[in-house]
Amino acid sequence: GETNYKETESWYKTGDLFYMKNQLYYFYGRKDRAFKYLGNRIQPEEIEVPITEQFPDIEFILVPKNDTINTPCAVLCIEKDSVNLSDLREFIRNNFRKSIHPREYFILDKIPRLSNSKVNIVAINKIIGDKT
Repeated sequence: GETNYKETESWYKTGDLFYMKNQLYYFYGRKDRAFKYLGNRIQPEEIEVPITEQFPDIEFILVPKNDTINTPCAVLCIEKDSVNLSDLREFIRNNFRKSIHPREYFILDKIPRLSNSKVNIVAINKIIGDKT
């Protein structure tokens, strides 16, 4: 959703993260989604925001998944037909350090959402086979 910052008189801390563009704030995630992979802290938003800016029609989420040694790795879940996967992979390869590249890509018919339009992380974890 969009919120015109000039119309907002006060703020309170929720853990929600926003970026501002053309005097509008855009929601892009929550503070508490960070995870570590091979000693590197991954904040999904540091990948999600530039991807969204490059591919405005993409529907996706970056989430951790426990790999075979029970260590989180990055997994990108993408809504089918929202982006050319080859273009996305090239963008990631050229714009992010290798240590935070997604290890797996899941192409979904639809990104599962809750009634409040937020991504349903529990459903995503079932889809990608994460038991955490």
